[in-house]
Amino acid sequence: MTSFQNKVARAVPWLGLLILGLASTFGTLSGGSFAALGIGGALLLFAAVWIAEGRAPRPASRDMIFALLVLAICALLNLQAAFPDVSWHVTLELATIILPLTLLTCPQIQARIAAQSVLFRYWPYLAILGALVLGADLIRLYAFHNLEYIPFVKLNRGFSYAMLIVWPLLGFLWVQPNDEILKPKQRRLALMLILVLLLPFDLTYSHATQVAILGAVVVFLAAQLAPVAVRRLLGVVNVMSLGWPFAAQAAFTYYPDWVARLPLSWRHRVEIWDYMSYRIMERPILGWGLGSSHKLSPASPHSAHYMFVAGPAAHCHNAITQLWVELGLPGLALGLLFAYSTLRRAGKMPAQLVSFALGAWTTAFILSLCAYDFWTDSLLAAFVLTGFAFAVSVQSIKIMPHDNSCATQRN
Repeated sequence: MTSFQNKVARAVPWLGLLILGLASTFGTLSGGSFAALGIGGALLLFAAVWIAEGRAPRPASRDMIFALLVLAICALLNLQAAFPDVSWHVTLELATIILPLTLLTCPQIQARIAAQSVLFRYWPYLAILGALVLGADLIRLYAFHNLEYIPFVKLNRGFSYAMLIVWPLLGFLWVQPNDEILKPKQRRLALMLILVLLLPFDLTYSHATQVAILGAVVVFLAAQLAPVAVRRLLGVVNVMSLGWPFAAQAAFTYYPDWVARLPLSWRHRVEIWDYMSYRIMERPILGWGLGSSHKLSPASPHSAHYMFVAGPAAHCHNAITQLWVELGLPGLALGLLFAYSTLRRAGKMPAQLVSFALGAWTTAFILSLCAYDFWTDSLLAAFVLTGFAFAVSVQSIKIMPHDNSCATQRN
């Protein structure tokens, strides 16, 4: 190995810290930056490890196969899409998102970051800083913007992603140290991070994120007692969620008074899910084509009762509805396979980390059910970066207790 390769190899853990550190700081204020951090960071780490090792790192086979399967199914369904120009454009755009993100599954990249203590030595302080800055910015908005809606909404995405990516960090801080001297310090950092996150949690306008975190905390606590039962229950809930759009249709049909009492943002979502359920019924098998949901008519038997929906919605605000209406039954199968695979991986983590992984899974699941366009580059990047951080955490836990040089470096 040349001196240049050695320098690049030593830089890899710092690149990992840069990516996740920026996600936990700048990313909390600008959620869209997760796309650049995830995609650009994956390419940068891939190139750095390639230079350091003299050969290209290989992504995890099953993840690459799944990514190619998604693109292949989307391409095949585009042949009968209602809006082929839109569907082909979104398919090509999706390829530029998920293929680079798949590079973060390379075991060589994860191992090189885990082999040094750089990431988890400094990342907690950056995450705490990011939470403090986000809380301060929300206080500023409350003080000087007269509760205008738009400035608050701009911070929703970053807070959502921050509350997702914090789970692997909290997990590592809580369970990793075997050294009794280090353990209290690590756990104090975890508690401090939780405390500083309470302020933006209370001030945020993202009710979807608040619901996601409350649900995730319940799952986390339950998994401390019965992780296997909780994981199985989440699997059942995942299958039951397939009826989401038709539950909205039933609510409008049989319980219109209940719908009328919903908070405004949730009523808007229910109206979208209701009319999308009728578009699903029109093309239930193969769907309308990738990216077509924002072009579909909002006409439904309940249109006269809508308060917000006057034209096609920008997106479905629900992954199940979006997969079904755009990709039909193949889309639902892909969604179930992805959810089941990630849930299974969460259950196979070291026992101390399982409850944290299930908390992260629940956060992502609830956000997918009630917020965001599922094909958004920053959302997919936030999912993959969270999985990447968990993978590095698992490898770090396996390496550090048995690596005296690392233990010395940590001290």
